[in-house]
Amino acid sequence: MDPDNLSANWKKLQATLSTKTSSNSTKLSNHGVKRKRVVVRHTAPKNAAEFAESRKRPRIRGTMATGGGVSTKTLSIQELEQSDNAPRPRFLANSSSQANAGLSPEVEIGRYVALDCEMVGVGPNPDRESALARVSVVNYNGDQVYDSYVLPLEPVTDYRTHISGISHIHMKIAREFKEVQVEVARILKDKVIVGHAIRHDLAALMISHPQRDIRDTARHPPYRKIAGGGSPRLKILASELLGFEIQQGEHSSVEDARACMLLFRKDKSAFEREHAKRWPAPPPERHQDVEGEKKPHSQEAPTERTVGVVAKDADRYLPQPCKTQTGPTYTVVDEDIEIAEDDDDDDPPEPVKVLEELSTFEEVIVWGHDAVPTNEDTFVKGIEEWIAFAEAIHGR
Repeated sequence: MDPDNLSANWKKLQATLSTKTSSNSTKLSNHGVKRKRVVVRHTAPKNAAEFAESRKRPRIRGTMATGGGVSTKTLSIQELEQSDNAPRPRFLANSSSQANAGLSPEVEIGRYVALDCEMVGVGPNPDRESALARVSVVNYNGDQVYDSYVLPLEPVTDYRTHISGISHIHMKIAREFKEVQVEVARILKDKVIVGHAIRHDLAALMISHPQRDIRDTARHPPYRKIAGGGSPRLKILASELLGFEIQQGEHSSVEDARACMLLFRKDKSAFEREHAKRWPAPPPERHQDVEGEKKPHSQEAPTERTVGVVAKDADRYLPQPCKTQTGPTYTVVDEDIEIAEDDDDDDPPEPVKVLEELSTFEEVIVWGHDAVPTNEDTFVKGIEEWIAFAEAIHGR
């Protein structure tokens, strides 16, 4: 082959390649701006701890984090308590609690609180006699409201450390019983208390609380079915209904209180239905007329054989059934906070006065007056006429 022809052919090929390269460069340009290649470089962590930390998910604030999606709105405790569709929190480890922290002022309390106590053995029979050694309170969301070790009022003969988790070391930082009693009473006042066999905890604190404001997971009928009609153990309820284990070793009153609140929230509607059966809602208050407003009287014809009775309270009371028991002891510790030791489930009934009949009448007159009418009243022209009319209808 002729070398000269080869060189000429090679030059033609070079010209063709140059044209194609120029065309490709034009196609790659985007309005005169060339794309830059982005190089992603992965930097290895310095050590294993840094690598593990980078893989952790951001922690959710609180002790019982709500699940089921991401929400940009943070509900208040009152909104959680009133919402029927509020996400149910999931139980977190007990490490989020702060032992002996006392009152947590930054935590919102709300209407519902859960209470649990840990006991130690006292006296010659420590297996049967107990005294308060720790108390914990959490709110509706499981956030720790209060936690404190308590100095027992009697010498401790058995700390029951393998169960209570309390030893003589904790007593060095424990608070006086009276101080804890007052602080817990303030928290519980006007609140609905959730607990498991709660009367034992209240008795240990020597605090009384209205029965209508107590929700006991040990007495909830659907939960008692799990124990064959008896009182179920909190550990069993948590395992069967909540799906996590508690009380594996030493107990934690914070952990147990959170489990109680979760059990209450799991079946809250049934709890409230049972409560409404035992404690019906009081009738609505009678509308109070605006001061100075007057309403015309209306005369209502009574039904057949209906007789009105005028009566007054006598100085006698209806007899009350007697109980053989030791009466509760009360101690006023701070203004209107009442502390009591009362193991009975039901509050004693109030005495009822006997009514003494004075007279009867055949008609019912409804005036709607809160005070004696004045002379300008359109229905009664004067006080004398009012008195005379009243005596007439009452048969005096």
